[in-house]
Amino acid sequence: MTKIILGTAKLGWDISNKNYNNQIKVIEFFLKKNYQIHISANYGYSLNRIRKIKILSKSKSSFLLKISFNNQESFIHELIYSSMMIGSNKKIDIQIDESFQTKNLVSLLQTIQITKNLTNINKILFTPMTYNQNEFLKKNFSKFDFTIHYSFVERSVNNNLLSNKKSRKIIALRALGKGFRNFSFDDFYKKKTRYNHKKLNKTLLKLNLSELEARALYVFNNKSLSKVVISTSKLKNLFELFKLEKKKLEIKKWKILERYSIKNFTIKKTSKPLYQNSFTKKHNPQIFFKSLNFLRKKNLISKRYFLVGIYHLNIGLINLLINFFKIKIISLLK
Repeated sequence: MTKIILGTAKLGWDISNKNYNNQIKVIEFFLKKNYQIHISANYGYSLNRIRKIKILSKSKSSFLLKISFNNQESFIHELIYSSMMIGSNKKIDIQIDESFQTKNLVSLLQTIQITKNLTNINKILFTPMTYNQNEFLKKNFSKFDFTIHYSFVERSVNNNLLSNKKSRKIIALRALGKGFRNFSFDDFYKKKTRYNHKKLNKTLLKLNLSELEARALYVFNNKSLSKVVISTSKLKNLFELFKLEKKKLEIKKWKILERYSIKNFTIKKTSKPLYQNSFTKKHNPQIFFKSLNFLRKKNLISKRYFLVGIYHLNIGLINLLINFFKIKIISLLK
């Protein structure tokens, strides 16, 4: 069993069909091996593409579903939609995203209880950040596992949270940074980090490690992390990661990487992320309406939410058409 959970955010990007096909091959490999996959209805049309994979229905892979909790209706709709897209019998670990407000814990758990017989939910994980991580260390969150934006080049929580892990499991999101070949990047809560290439290369030279080895071995040998989410578009890169996963890094070398990461990549202050629900703009229209209508019949959404949903359905149809031609043009230009 691998420590790697496959990330699929890139499958929602506007890129060429060739790139999509390469990513699908990697996902197919994970489905055949019954390894866990990280998904979200907010990753563009990624679920649309995953849904078309033939082996999906036979696979026993579980899914780590990233989802926002802003109110009961939108949460249930996104959850049911996502479940229908991958197969309602699929086991789901729910990752409540970084926009969650801890005061809403009771409301969330009540909502989860409502969906108990509608989806196959295994467990709930929360996503702390520097500005609120101490709230997640309180007793009422003690039974929940965590997901964190954490890698050699990105530290959205400090070590206080890791040292207080107790019996909980912690999953590192974007465990290589932005990707297999990408080092630093912008995101919703931080600006692109400027780092000293010469200083880093000098450190890696002393350790006899490549940049990729340093990033991979740092998370694979981190005892605080139970699993790591990594995205890659090529099987060749994935197999290279599997080899690195088996490689042990001397504790002395790991500590040098740890000190370097803390000094150069700690995000001292993370801004509070805003709730964003792009799934209402980019979705599978058929399943969007099917899930919406299902919830209406179950009296789990209001008439107003249903009508707003119909409006979003029309917007989604237009966006899907635009995306179709956009990908065609990108593919022709590649």
